[in-house]
Amino acid sequence: MYEQFGTKKAFCFSEKGKFLFQIGAIGRAENEYITLRDLNINQWKKRIEIYDINRNLIKYYDFNGNYIGKGSVGRKTRHYAVIDSLHYAFFNDGEYNDLPYNIFITPQDSFKVLHPSVPFQGQKDIMNSVNPFYESKKGVLFAFSLNDTIFSITSQGAQPKFILDFGKERIPNRVLSIDMKGIVKFLRNNTVPGFVSHLVENSEYISISYTYPIPNYNTVFISKDKLNVLNLYEPINDINYLPFKPPYCTMGDFFVSVIPAYEILDTYREKEKLYHQAQGSINTEAYARLKKIAGNLKMSDNQVLIVYKIKNTSKSNSYKATSAR
Repeated sequence: MYEQFGTKKAFCFSEKGKFLFQIGAIGRAENEYITLRDLNINQWKKRIEIYDINRNLIKYYDFNGNYIGKGSVGRKTRHYAVIDSLHYAFFNDGEYNDLPYNIFITPQDSFKVLHPSVPFQGQKDIMNSVNPFYESKKGVLFAFSLNDTIFSITSQGAQPKFILDFGKERIPNRVLSIDMKGIVKFLRNNTVPGFVSHLVENSEYISISYTYPIPNYNTVFISKDKLNVLNLYEPINDINYLPFKPPYCTMGDFFVSVIPAYEILDTYREKEKLYHQAQGSINTEAYARLKKIAGNLKMSDNQVLIVYKIKNTSKSNSYKATSAR
């Protein structure tokens, strides 16, 4: 894992969460990085890769954190993904007039630009603040802010995989053609899909989350076989009253979300007040489960991992999905 805005360093932990070692360090030495922007595990090359956007270098470390080499990207990129044993995919920075595309592919050894895909469409294309790639054994997906398409990334470039129909919540074309300040102003005053925050896939669903008026989220689960869409906006589940957070990753076919401990405790206090004042409005079984979870937490505790499955996508919603193939 790495912290882009905290310590700005990369760390390795065991599967049980035990700290093992720091990967590299901040500095200008050969084995150090100045501004860590992305981190990838390259299973084919058996190495950890850290992208230093300050010097456009990818630093290579072995699985014990020892420095083993570097590669020069040649141009700034916002994020990148390891596609296969031979290729990378890069999310273009948007500063280069000679390459007006969002995606380009390179060999892992030469970084020569291949197969540019997804042409720039103005200011909206540079408004991503998080990694738009999702990498798994099933392949690499790509989705970015204010767009309605989920792409599949291969060594041949980006190909549309699913197209979302936002219906009445779609951002008007007239807004997308204005400058960044105008787009941000519109997003703050309207309930429409905004910035991509999470993109996750398992064998049944693709999930994509957009920030609504910050910090609220709208999470879309697309059933890959039937293309049904479950549209979730600030739901509270009825199993244990835990607040919903967009899935961060998967564990097999389970989704994994991260919830701050203080949010769980705040929710428990709200439900506790209702339990004593209007018990009939409370699901007592769910309240008991929440109480048990909250009883083991303190406000200062680390975030809590929640592992769950989506069971039903038959609810009505305002979104639709179509296959792009």
